[in-house]
Amino acid sequence: SHHEENAGNEARMAAGSEYQAPHPESMTSICYSCKNYSTCNVRTGTCRKCDQYINKAETEKTEEQRYSEEQDRIDRETARKLRQQADEERMEKLPSESPNGGHQVHKIKIGRTFFEEVSSGRKTFELQKNDRNYRVGDVLELMEYAEGLFTGQMLKVLVTYILEDYTGIVDGYCIMAIERV
Repeated sequence: SHHEENAGNEARMAAGSEYQAPHPESMTSICYSCKNYSTCNVRTGTCRKCDQYINKAETEKTEEQRYSEEQDRIDRETARKLRQQADEERMEKLPSESPNGGHQVHKIKIGRTFFEEVSSGRKTFELQKNDRNYRVGDVLELMEYAEGLFTGQMLKVLVTYILEDYTGIVDGYCIMAIERV
């Protein structure tokens, strides 16, 4: 009877020797995201590294998902290169070579409500598409519009700070801190 028990163990070991067992080395499980999870005999809730790990989400991506991810990566890289190129162009135009110390005056249309809030001092910022190369020190001429027509009212404000290329701000836009001139 003892001999039969040993024979059963040897048969199980022989069957298991063909299987290449994963070797978890640390704590924090990656097992749940592994493609081999259902067939793995070593899976645990504390595995951080495994020589048999295959990322299930990555292997099950469709061609469309892979294409979309690649396009997103290309778009991010292109946007980064365009920003870098624009920065280089700005450096070539030194303020001392431009009239008004390199600062520009920008005419901006603004609705009556926002115009009144800037005029009263409650609104101290301006959100704009940065297609005019806004810089600290520039002057914005805020022109009040109501029902699509210029009212004749205008405010001049100074750009004191610019926030762009920041999480939550759409690429190509900026938030400018402003104060009345």
